[in-house]
Amino acid sequence: MCFIAAMSKKPAKTKPVKEKPAGKPPAAAGTAAAGGEAAAKPKRSKLRLAIFALVPLVALGGGGYAGWAFFLAPKAAAEAGHGGEGGHGTDPTTVSALLPDARPEVSATHSYAIAVIMEPVCGAPPVALLKAASEAEAAADGAMVNKSWIAAVRRTRTLDAKNCSFLYTEVEGAEWRAADGGAPAKAPAAH
Repeated sequence: MCFIAAMSKKPAKTKPVKEKPAGKPPAAAGTAAAGGEAAAKPKRSKLRLAIFALVPLVALGGGGYAGWAFFLAPKAAAEAGHGGEGGHGTDPTTVSALLPDARPEVSATHSYAIAVIMEPVCGAPPVALLKAASEAEAAADGAMVNKSWIAAVRRTRTLDAKNCSFLYTEVEGAEWRAADGGAPAKAPAAH
């Protein structure tokens, strides 16, 4: 049935070939075949070509700039007289950061403040020596005492019955250190 249907179709009409003028040489058979293949191949996108060309160049340029800034720029600034005698001081890229002051969180005032803050929830631990040490610290450095109270409030923000024993033990240890004169713990003997 398919064979009969294929036979019943009308033959395709062919277009007559136009003759070229005599002044021009006839085109080579290979050129016509190449033109047909070129039409069959997809065209390359100019955008893709540009991206593939520019991405490596941008990466190399960025790497070159980073290398220059990391290795050569500090030396060039030092040679230009921006450091040392007659310069503008220390190069800000070589200055290390200052560590925060840890004294407020290890002071007697910090432990005394924790004891005062935890009293309504956990009860009052004995802190007579911590109170005296806190008053001495207040006379010596008021700003540090203020920071100690702030740090104690921050630590007891989530105060409840579950962590009372931990804070109570910490305050008792600080009271014991205050009774001992605040001496640091001795290192264990070497064997």
